[in-house]
Amino acid sequence: MTYSEEADQKSLVKISNYKVGNGLLFPFEFQLLSDWIPCRSFLLIDKAGSIRGQHGHKNCKQAFWLVNGRIRIILRQKGNILEKLLETPEIILSVREKTWVEIEFLDDSQVIVFASEPYDANDYLYKLEDFQ
Repeated sequence: MTYSEEADQKSLVKISNYKVGNGLLFPFEFQLLSDWIPCRSFLLIDKAGSIRGQHGHKNCKQAFWLVNGRIRIILRQKGNILEKLLETPEIILSVREKTWVEIEFLDDSQVIVFASEPYDANDYLYKLEDFQ
């Protein structure tokens, strides 16, 4: 099973970029996430072959912005599964609360994660069967 096309399209945020000197500028306006504004962020750095995440959140929404490398994000919610391959910083994947997230690092990669809530250890859900 997969998520509906409508839900899939709402989860992707396209980021414009501009050539500046010898590089690129990727400005990100938080309101592009449509119905929530991040209150914190963190950076994931890992090697090819690593698996991160493997949990969900009761209340926290998240957005994943690949800085470099390649990752596959597997999302599970109510028996539905969606896999997204991120290979460019031009796309941010926004994820609702109560969604299982698993991140597979296909290359050595860096990912900025934006979160809608302050850190709360009680918000984490670690049982995959709760998302099936």
